[in-house]
Amino acid sequence: MRQCQAVVPDGLVNPAVLKLARRARVFQAGKRGPGAPSGAHRRLSQARINSLLIRLARRGWSVVRLKGGDPFVFGRGREELEALKKAGIPYEVVPGVSSAIAAPAYAGIPITDRRLASQVTWITGHQRSDGASRVDWDISSRGTLVVLMGVSQWPGICRRLLKKGWARKKPVAAIESATTPAQRVVLSTLADSVEVFRSRRVVAPAVIVVGEVVRFAAQLGWRGNTTPLDGIKIVVTRPVSQAKHFVRMLREAGAHVLLCPLIRIEPLSHLRQQVKELRPGDWDQILLFSANAARLMDQACRGVNEGLRTVSVCAIGPRTAREARSRGWKVAKVAATHDSQGVLAALGRVQNKKFLIPRVQDGPQEFVRELVRRGAHVREFALYRTVAVSPSRHVRREILGGADAVTFASASAARSFFEAFRPSEIKRIFERGVVVSIGSQTTRALRRGGLREIVESPVSTGEGMLEAIKERFSRPGWPGWNEE
Repeated sequence: MRQCQAVVPDGLVNPAVLKLARRARVFQAGKRGPGAPSGAHRRLSQARINSLLIRLARRGWSVVRLKGGDPFVFGRGREELEALKKAGIPYEVVPGVSSAIAAPAYAGIPITDRRLASQVTWITGHQRSDGASRVDWDISSRGTLVVLMGVSQWPGICRRLLKKGWARKKPVAAIESATTPAQRVVLSTLADSVEVFRSRRVVAPAVIVVGEVVRFAAQLGWRGNTTPLDGIKIVVTRPVSQAKHFVRMLREAGAHVLLCPLIRIEPLSHLRQQVKELRPGDWDQILLFSANAARLMDQACRGVNEGLRTVSVCAIGPRTAREARSRGWKVAKVAATHDSQGVLAALGRVQNKKFLIPRVQDGPQEFVRELVRRGAHVREFALYRTVAVSPSRHVRREILGGADAVTFASASAARSFFEAFRPSEIKRIFERGVVVSIGSQTTRALRRGGLREIVESPVSTGEGMLEAIKERFSRPGWPGWNEE
């Protein structure tokens, strides 16, 4: 992958794998049939794929044909090699792990068991284009049956099995998007599976397993891993530059993270000139409401007004405190929560004290009014503004396709979300997903937009949000697992 000049991947190849091809051009050759997620249905004929491989190789390029699973298990590998051999092009075969084996294993289903199944039958749900069937339906029901590419054909396959005498209560599992963070397992019985798969909207790609071994899925867990958020799809709406730590924590917990930045931070013009005019002796304390404020205030003061660093700082939250201290500011107090009460508790007596608040433009005024009411002298100093960002079409499609949680770390991101998505789309997103808020101010913005069921972080930090998410998805019956 690192040395080749061209990669021709199947549609189900994980995009992360393609990052290995640093110097190669990527030529998508995915064949995704009906039933695939919205927007993913593509058709590229086998003849065109064969021609593409030959054309690229004749340029003198080293070409990787990246198949999903094993190239010779329902993968048309033989047809491609025959075309290459006929064209006089040398090739090498690297065996892969077929989803026929990997998907059940990752779902906790052993396809053989010395007590329950001593034989396995694999079949494809799709037959030749001329309609001729190559499947011998006299399949023993004493073993395990694994069906690939069978979602759209399952009603017919199910009827054939029942007609051949398979038990109506035979366990069935549909393993959707196997081995990916979006994996979902839907369990049923043979008699009920058609209706269950329809009601649960099982879509391709999915591997269907029929047999007594399916019972182990419920006993061993629906995945081969036990990380707290394994299989949970979480949308992060923070700017990419600010989300790195939170995203890393989520991924370490097993979550599938989709970055959807809804705001960007834009420093205001003439900032350094305005900072130059501030006199350090005029202030008892500087209040830093966010890591953004700490970072931008430091940049504005550097080489212009270093004296401001001698003023005592009260930071809101540990992350803001860490950011300020790392830049040499004197953090004397840290508010535990991102609300008025938390800051006032940290400040103590404020009467006749002078506070400088470098912050976001047009920020909420409740806290400032409370300081003034208590006798403090306050000057707000606008450092930056937040600008709404519209998600890309790809990200929109991913979110509308389903997410388990959408996280908000600011009221401005919440407001941008309501601008980016229509009410009908928001309703669709939260049919499955939950809303996760970093604190009370963000929660209020979400409620003003019409959302009611909100998981609020007990502590206004990324760590607090992570714990809230873990607690929510540790409950039985979370949306990714469905045992009928």
